[in-house]
Amino acid sequence: MKAVFLFNFAQFVEWPPQSFQDAAAPFVIGVLGTDPFGSALEGAVRGETLNGRSFVIERYRSVTEIRHCQILFISRSEAAHVEEISAALVGHSI
Repeated sequence: MKAVFLFNFAQFVEWPPQSFQDAAAPFVIGVLGTDPFGSALEGAVRGETLNGRSFVIERYRSVTEIRHCQILFISRSEAAHVEEISAALVGHSI
C-alpha cells in the first residue's frame, strides 16, 4: 500500500525542471534507512512513466549518499535522525 502511495504521490506534484539533472533524467524515489518495501516499490513503478520520465528506485544508508531524488521515504529506522536529515536536505527539491 505504501509503495503505491509513493508512486501516486508523484503524479499530484508539479516538479520544477531544476529538480532533475537534465531533460532525460529519471524520476527517483529514494528510500533512506531500512527498506520496508522489498520488491513492492519496484513493482509499483515498473513500466510507468511521469511526463516522459521513467522511475528509478534508489536506496540510501546515509543522507550524504543522496544526490538527485524527487521523493524520499525516510524509514522508521531513521526516526531518531529526522531533524538532521531535514537540515541536510535544505535547498534540495525533494
